[in-house]
Amino acid sequence: MKNKILFWIFTDLFYFGIANYFQNSENDLYAVFDVTASSKEFLKNQKIVKFKNEWYYHDELDRNIEVDMDYLRKFEKKYDVNLWLLASNERIFSEFNVFYKFSKNEILSILEQECKLFEKILDESMPDYIIMPAPNFHHDYLFHKMCKIKKIKILILNYSRFGKKSIITSDLDKIVIPQSKNYSYPSRTQQELFAYLKNYDYSKNNREFASHFMHSKISLIKAVIHYIFFSNNNNNVYTYYGRSKIKVLFKTGFLTLKEKYHGKILQKYFVKKTDEKSKFIYFPLQVEPENTILLNSPFLTNQLEIIKNISKSIPIDYELYVKEHPVMLTRGWRDPSFYKEILKLQNVQLLHPSFNNEKLLQNCSAVITISSTAGMEAAFYGKPSIVLSDVLYSTLSSVHRLYDMDLLPETISSILDEKIDFSNVNEFVNFIDTNTINFDLFGFLSQLTDSFFYNGFLQDVTISEQKMLSFLEQHKQEFEFLVSEHIKNF
Repeated sequence: MKNKILFWIFTDLFYFGIANYFQNSENDLYAVFDVTASSKEFLKNQKIVKFKNEWYYHDELDRNIEVDMDYLRKFEKKYDVNLWLLASNERIFSEFNVFYKFSKNEILSILEQECKLFEKILDESMPDYIIMPAPNFHHDYLFHKMCKIKKIKILILNYSRFGKKSIITSDLDKIVIPQSKNYSYPSRTQQELFAYLKNYDYSKNNREFASHFMHSKISLIKAVIHYIFFSNNNNNVYTYYGRSKIKVLFKTGFLTLKEKYHGKILQKYFVKKTDEKSKFIYFPLQVEPENTILLNSPFLTNQLEIIKNISKSIPIDYELYVKEHPVMLTRGWRDPSFYKEILKLQNVQLLHPSFNNEKLLQNCSAVITISSTAGMEAAFYGKPSIVLSDVLYSTLSSVHRLYDMDLLPETISSILDEKIDFSNVNEFVNFIDTNTINFDLFGFLSQLTDSFFYNGFLQDVTISEQKMLSFLEQHKQEFEFLVSEHIKNF
C-alpha cells in the first residue's frame, strides 16, 4: 500500500522542497497551495514535483456568496470549532489590516467556501498523513483542526524552544511526555542544565534571525523594483484586497517613518536601569500580531488588561517588570497610548526591549507569561513561572498553568517561595533532547528568504524552475534529513 501524503504548501515553498524529496514509488503526493499569483504561476508550470492532485486555496474563494448559515452551524458541531472565534482573531479581518475592511458577509462567505473546500480536499485525497507548517492564519488552523477531528496523522516541523533544535509534532506548541520513566537519561547538575540552556539559547537564535530578516537595504531596493515592474495581480487573493502598488509603497514608507518616530518617542517611556534590590515579577510582552496569541491563546489578545490584572494581584512589596519584545521594532512598535496606560500603574516598570533578559531571570522572583519561552528559561534559573496558555514546556513542575484569572493572586503567593526540582528539569531536557532534531529552522528559513524573497521584503516573486532546482540540489542533505525524520514519525 502506498502512503498518501497531503502537503500544505505556503508561499515560502519550504514544504515544496520537502515534498520533492518524498517522491518515490511508495508515496502518492497531494498538495494544497496557499500561495500568491507569482508562486502559483511557478507551481502550475513546474515539472519538479509530481502531485497526484493539487488544489489552489485562493482560486476556490469568491468575495461574496449567499451564505448558508445552516451549513456553517452544522460544520461547527461536526468539527467542534468556533468559527467566529477564528474569524475575530484573524489579522486579515481585523484592525491589523490597514488596506481593507471586510464586511460580515464577506467573512462568512470566505468561511463557508473554505470549509467546503477543505472537506472536498480531504474526501478526495483521503490522506494517510498531512505534512504542513505550524498554522499562522485562521484557515490553516481550521484545516489542522479538521484533520485532528478526522484522526489523520499530522506532522508539523516546529521550533522546540531550544535554539537550533526543531521538533516534529502533531500539535501546536504542545508535547506529551509519557509518565513512564523506563527510558534512561543522564543526570545533570543545575550548572550543567544551565550550560545546556546557554548552548541552545532560543532567544539568541530568535534575535539572530530578527536581526537578519528584512535588514538588507540592497535587497529592499531590489524588492521595490521587482514589485513595481514584475509582481502579479493578486486581486483574487482576499489577503490582498484593497491593495494597490501605490498604497503598498506608501504604507511601507509610512511604517518605516512610524518605526523611527515611535522609536524616538518611546525612549522616554522605557526604563533601562532598575533597582537591583527590588523584588519583582517579570512579564514579557508578546509580539502582535502573531499566531502565538491570535490562534493559540485566542482569549488573551488584550495584553494591557492582563498587565493590569497582574499588577492588582502581586504582593504589596513587589513590582511588576514588563519588558517590550524587541521584534516589535519590525511592527513599528505599539501605539504610544499602550505604553502610557502601563505607566499609569503605580507598581509597574516598563523595560526597554534591549534590557538584559538573563539579568531579569536571575533577579526576578517569578515569571508570568502568556506563552513566552521566558517561562521555560525561568526553571533553569531556579525560578517558578505561571503560564496563561498551553505551551510545550508546561509539563515542568515549576510551570503553573492558570485557567482562572480569579485565582491569580493566590497562585502568585503560593509560588514565590517555591523550590525548583532540578531533577524534573533534567528529565524534561533529556526528553526534549531525545525527541528533537538538530535542525536550525530559523537559519534555513533565512537562507530561503535570501535566495528567493529578497531577504523577506517581498513574497510575490517570480521563480524560475532552474533557480529552484539549484536551491534543492544545494540543500539536498538538509531536505533528505528532514524527510527521513518525518518518516520516523509515520
